[in-house]
Amino acid sequence: MVQPRRVKPSVPAPLTVGQALRASNQLVHLGELMAGSRARLECVKAAVPRSLHGALLPGPLDAEGWSLLVRNAAAAAKLRQLKPHLEMLLKERYGPEENLRIRVMA
Repeated sequence: MVQPRRVKPSVPAPLTVGQALRASNQLVHLGELMAGSRARLECVKAAVPRSLHGALLPGPLDAEGWSLLVRNAAAAAKLRQLKPHLEMLLKERYGPEENLRIRVMA
């Protein structure tokens, strides 16, 4: 009796998220932008009242600067008062071209 020949599956083995991120140059760049955004959030948190920390989220980082996302308009108003100081901190750490945008999440 002849044994049936085994056929290898044509579906590739699944990748973990980390493997997929490392395998694509575009995803590597996206990961770097996300890490840069989180680092900027940590930088400005030092100058923001602790009561506002829960209202802050890291936003998009692009060639024009960084967006700090805020959960409500009241927190955004307070942050806009602190904006000159926050921008100074960012420029000291990340360079003179660093611009801060404060955006209320919809």
